[in-house]
Amino acid sequence: MEASILLLIALVTVVSYMGKSYKISMITFAFIFINGLVSLIGFLFPQMPLDKIIPVQLWLNAVLLFAFVLSDEVASFLKTL
Repeated sequence: MEASILLLIALVTVVSYMGKSYKISMITFAFIFINGLVSLIGFLFPQMPLDKIIPVQLWLNAVLLFAFVLSDEVASFLKTL
């Protein structure tokens, strides 16, 4: 499990150096950190119900997905007005 995570981090780092900036690697690191933290909450607080944890995790994953998919340039049409 740990070897696959390290391999994924290495692959993302190589891809980020080849093309784009650090956007891909930072989103991947945030994805691993947030999901790792959420999975750790189950061990730290076993009485906390999953219906309180899962929506927060899904919202954070959705925000990271939007950060990956959407462009960095915002409201480019305002420059032409």
